[in-house]
Amino acid sequence: MRVAPLVRVLQRAAATTARRSAPLRPIERSIHAAAAAAGSALGGIDGANPFHVTSKQLQPGIPRSEFRQRREQLLENLPENTALIVHASTTKYMTNDIPYEFRQNSNFLYLTGLEEPDSLAVFLKTPQTSSFVLFVRPRDAHR
Repeated sequence: MRVAPLVRVLQRAAATTARRSAPLRPIERSIHAAAAAAGSALGGIDGANPFHVTSKQLQPGIPRSEFRQRREQLLENLPENTALIVHASTTKYMTNDIPYEFRQNSNFLYLTGLEEPDSLAVFLKTPQTSSFVLFVRPRDAHR
């Protein structure tokens, strides 16, 4: 078996392919350009990460003022001398120390924007005033 003719055929094929294609150049990008490209690939606005929460937001893309407006609208629509209690979801466990993925109560999340388990949102409306009180668990330093 002669290997030399096979090698020559492969060399000619490689040379022909190299002449037809454009020369390869390394792509250089700065870290910032790569981060912006990754952010826009995630679907963010203006290249920002859509999961990023700013100091003026409670949920990604939703300002704190939106949740305040939702609570105010609820209090306006409540009849006088009414108390409304909205509870958050509880943490559910598969076994002793393995929790399921937490999913907040939709109503609680819509009104507060918080994903804190075992919490209560209390809305009170009297003829003179309206108020909103939020009860949450104490912070656990170990979690």
